[in-house]
Amino acid sequence: MDKTTKELLETMKTSKNYYEYLVENETSLYSGKMKPGRALKSLIAESGMKKADIIAKSTIEQHYAYQIFEDKKRPSRDKMIMLCFGLQLSLDDANDLFKVTGYPPLYAKDMRDNIIIYCLEKKQRVIDVNLLLAERGFQTLD
Repeated sequence: MDKTTKELLETMKTSKNYYEYLVENETSLYSGKMKPGRALKSLIAESGMKKADIIAKSTIEQHYAYQIFEDKKRPSRDKMIMLCFGLQLSLDDANDLFKVTGYPPLYAKDMRDNIIIYCLEKKQRVIDVNLLLAERGFQTLD
């Protein structure tokens, strides 16, 4: 079973030899880009939240969300952003998720991303983000 990031870091701190650490934890590590479902499962485990609650907060259709979690569908960047709201991630955590899964990070100088960042940091709901995006003439999260 995959170890959480916290568990990996704790094991690393106490390990005396990197190669033994690597052999012991290899199945929890990845090289290159991680599939979104795997990355999301790790975040869900760390959050302690239920998938159903995350899906409800993200406003993504339930069947589609489960396909994302199982890596049967590769979500759009907007769907990943919506899941960040469902997980109540900070900007740093959201951008870390985007980095490991190959999505462009949220960029504060881009006006649409700026609105999303503001709402993410203020722990607002997806509906609030969409209202603000629509007010400013931007494509809503879909």
